[in-house]
Amino acid sequence: MATRDELINSINSMSDYLNTISMWYTRPHSEPFGHIETSKQTSYIYEFYCYVRFVKDLSNVGNSIAFVCTGAKGNNFPMGPSEKNEGWAKFVIKDETDNIIYDVCGGVNIHSIKIPHYTYAADISIQIPCVVPYENDLMHIIDAKYIDPIPKPDSKKKDPHKLPIRQLREFRAVISDFKLPKICPTNLILNGTCFQELTIVTNGEIDPNHNNYALNFCFKQIDHFKP
Repeated sequence: MATRDELINSINSMSDYLNTISMWYTRPHSEPFGHIETSKQTSYIYEFYCYVRFVKDLSNVGNSIAFVCTGAKGNNFPMGPSEKNEGWAKFVIKDETDNIIYDVCGGVNIHSIKIPHYTYAADISIQIPCVVPYENDLMHIIDAKYIDPIPKPDSKKKDPHKLPIRQLREFRAVISDFKLPKICPTNLILNGTCFQELTIVTNGEIDPNHNNYALNFCFKQIDHFKP
């Protein structure tokens, strides 16, 4: 189901690839994902693995990818829900004239226009470039759920390796609250990527009986997603 070391090794190998296809801005780019080694939370490492793998796919299908780390946080990515205007590192998608047209972020809060103080920190999101993102800026989200290969001895879950319906319901609520899905614009290529639809993804298993639930609410569940 993917161990911590397997995830880190895969992230490091993808960082070499992304280094070759990206325009790395101003700051030294050695070990751009070095922060991942310090994390003790395998769930975060899994989320970041999904993030960089999606970025790699975005490049492979024809999007022009660049890495931006000119903010106050340098080449550090959020390791928990964070505000975008704090200056975290991110990947961006650029057009043929070298203008940034989308931000590809990990872990930054999306704010609600209608509901004050209500935010959702998407594990992966594509946004129109902005300082503080709201639902109108949001184009695409992915929710990554790490399932421990070895369930806790006191776990009361009936199927500890399966994604529970509760998490699908929570994702459905987010989709509704933040006005998704959006019609994919022509300058954003999602077809052919690992997450071309709104997706909840896990290294564990899904319950196929829940596929119709996901389909009805315009998202997809993916299992066994790992190195």
